[in-house]
Amino acid sequence: TGIVTGLEREAQGLRALPVGEHLTVACFGPGPAAAARAAASLLGQGCGALASCGFAGGLDPAQRVVMAKVL
Repeated sequence: TGIVTGLEREAQGLRALPVGEHLTVACFGPGPAAAARAAASLLGQGCGALASCGFAGGLDPAQRVVMAKVL
C-alpha cells in the first residue's frame, strides 16, 4: 500500500508507524501535480493500492499531530 502526502512532516509521522514493509510513503510536495508524481512513483514501486493522507499542518505550525492507531 502506498500513501501520498503533501508535506514532509506528514510523511515522517506515517513512516514512524510500526507497519514494516506493508506501507510505502511518498512526499513530492503540495499540490495536484506533486501528488500525481508521488502516485506514479508508488505505482512504479509496485504498490497495488494508494491513499492520500494529510493533517493540514500548514494551517497552524504550532499544532502537534499524534497518531493513536492505524485504521
